[in-house]
Amino acid sequence: MNLFEKINKKIQTRYFNKIDRAVDEVKFGLYARINLEVQKKNEKEPGLFAAAVVNNMFSLPPKTIEAEKYQRENKKKIEDYIKTIKNDSDKKYALAQALTIRHQVVFNSIGSGGSDDFTRIPLNNMTKKGIITNDIKIITPTQFIKFAKKYFNSSPDY
Repeated sequence: MNLFEKINKKIQTRYFNKIDRAVDEVKFGLYARINLEVQKKNEKEPGLFAAAVVNNMFSLPPKTIEAEKYQRENKKKIEDYIKTIKNDSDKKYALAQALTIRHQVVFNSIGSGGSDDFTRIPLNNMTKKGIITNDIKIITPTQFIKFAKKYFNSSPDY
């Protein structure tokens, strides 16, 4: 590997890390908004519910046994909530940007028409549910990084 390839690889790694951090900021922003919304309704376990919704939207497994049990027992409630995101332009826009940008960056890096389930499955799931639609203009990765930081910083405390 020559010097140019090493430098290019390092730049690419930094870029992926920035995108990954930005996606995490959107996830935390969504979590905080959902958590606050559920707290205002005085429902039980708003943190577990918000985590289950975000995990479901990003096709991530629960991190604890308690969260796994909660997600299994409240599957219908979680799915019903996700359907309501179609009418919430703030959450819908943030989710669409995060899933689409993450998929584009990974897809372009794999080369030659490659894809992976990590980015494709959540994107397809949210598209099937009507949350990600063609009317949402997808921003550039650089704009997304700035958007994600703003989105996270404007989140309520949880």
